[in-house]
Amino acid sequence: MADFRGGAADTKRAMMLIRKREMEKEENERKKQKIADEASAAADIKNKFATFYDVYEEQLKDTTVGLVSLDEMRAKQTQIIKQKETELVAKCSTDVLKSKNDEEAGYYSAPPSGSLSFNFEEEEEDEEEEEKPIITKKLTKNPNVDTSFLPDRRRDEEETRLREALMQEWNEKQQKVKDEVLKIEFSYWDGSGHKREMFAKKGVTIHQFLYKCLEQLRGEGQFPELRAVGVDQLMFIKEDMILPHHSSFYDLIISKARGKNGLIFTANAEPPKGDSPTQPPSKPNTVEAEKVENVKIALRNWYDKNKHIYPASRWDAYDPEKNYDTEKN
Repeated sequence: MADFRGGAADTKRAMMLIRKREMEKEENERKKQKIADEASAAADIKNKFATFYDVYEEQLKDTTVGLVSLDEMRAKQTQIIKQKETELVAKCSTDVLKSKNDEEAGYYSAPPSGSLSFNFEEEEEDEEEEEKPIITKKLTKNPNVDTSFLPDRRRDEEETRLREALMQEWNEKQQKVKDEVLKIEFSYWDGSGHKREMFAKKGVTIHQFLYKCLEQLRGEGQFPELRAVGVDQLMFIKEDMILPHHSSFYDLIISKARGKNGLIFTANAEPPKGDSPTQPPSKPNTVEAEKVENVKIALRNWYDKNKHIYPASRWDAYDPEKNYDTEKN
């Protein structure tokens, strides 16, 4: 083979052409072989048809000597055919007798594959066997084993009902505490104190209490500076702590909020004794109202102008996370 010199692309193209030629050559060889096989198959078929006649012709030639008439030839041909048929019948009968003897002797012969079965009774029996239900034994718990750590729907439902009942009882107790009335003595502070008093429930917020105080002071007509102000411009001061408007008296009492001088509110955080959580109290809450003192109400703009002067200089915004006892010490 001559040495081929060229680029990589040319070499690849040349290899592809060589491979294509080899594949075409193999395809041509396969076609030639197929044609030869078909020709040999046709020749075999002719030989198969000729064999049957050759056997009879050979036997007829062997039995015929000299010149014979047409009738004699036909008679001999008929005789040879009958003889062959007799031999075939004898051979078949021998095979049948042999198969019967094998069956009687106990030999098993496999049924032919692909045979059809029309035994409907056996099919029905097979279907009944398949339709029989499978019976499984039910597993039960061992009463001697501690299963308290396992999930139990009945126990969980009982715990849920008990939890809901306790929650409802607690909410009713807290609602009774919120319904109790406080007698709050406050001073409107504008440089001097103007004492007033008002009743309010423990569940009321500072904002709601200031709104009632503002209405009361406006109604008196003694403080013209309060005519154009809103509740947001008022401050609630207790124990030198400026309390946020969103807090309620109940929240400050129940959390035991502390200021610079101790507890801000010393009111009771428990419901009245002798009252069950599901029954109304024996006495109205307004009969024995708890007293709250030392409360000041001031305008925010007044505080901004005078926060360097006593007592405004001691006022600080309330921070629930701050420990005022530690700073005091």
